[in-house]
Amino acid sequence: MSETVFQVGVEELAFAMGVLGGNEIAGGFLGSILGEKSAEQLNERLIAASHSLASRGYLEINFEDLAVQLEGAFGRIVSALIRNDFSLRCSLTSQGQETLLSYFFHGQAIVEHRIVKVVSSRLEMVPTSEDVLARTSGFYGLQDETEDTSFNTATELATIPMDLLQQIKESAQDAPGEGDVSLLVNAGMPKDVATQIVADFRDPQFSGSVIRVEEQGGELISNEGFLLLKGPQRLWIFEIVSLETPLARVFTGTKSQYEASVRYLLVPPDEVLLGT
Repeated sequence: MSETVFQVGVEELAFAMGVLGGNEIAGGFLGSILGEKSAEQLNERLIAASHSLASRGYLEINFEDLAVQLEGAFGRIVSALIRNDFSLRCSLTSQGQETLLSYFFHGQAIVEHRIVKVVSSRLEMVPTSEDVLARTSGFYGLQDETEDTSFNTATELATIPMDLLQQIKESAQDAPGEGDVSLLVNAGMPKDVATQIVADFRDPQFSGSVIRVEEQGGELISNEGFLLLKGPQRLWIFEIVSLETPLARVFTGTKSQYEASVRYLLVPPDEVLLGT
């Protein structure tokens, strides 16, 4: 395996994160993957993981004082996971199954993290943010153009309250859906767009999100990002506008619009404000 790609068990990654960030980080990560476990169960898994890491050469143990240290390249990748400037979290849900893909940005370093079949983590150094664009586009199966070309532009189609969008999503299975169309039209959405969005919420191929996460004041903040909805023929992008009452800007999900939405999330907030 090259020095830019590592595949380890989730317990091994949790232990490695604990080496650099403490037991709380290790337990929190492992609990988020495996669900509720007793402290004793988590500790047993982490001890076994440390032995496995050492046998693979990813962990060095000083048996005189029992100090542990991660191998160089592996340590740099793990460090980016817990000491990053910000991360980009991508989710895709289809037929009730969620798949996650994350990118962690630390200075010039970018680390991709994929959970593989729940039991292992694939970590890879990614050269540039353009590679992030290409990989996440592939994650969502985006083509150069949408199959339905009737709205094939990057023009904003409408701006609606986020809570209305959530309401439409939750009621989408109720036939015939005319009430949902009326709600969107009353919020300022063209009727043809509203009709198609309601139809796609009722028969989705997948839904997803791309969210920027960063630490502020010791807390993880995720106020910026966008949602995706893929119907049988169309993809929609709903950009989140974080105000006192959050709004969703509605776009057709062309590849160019997707890339523009992602690029906005990759720009440091200060640069966005300054327009640089």
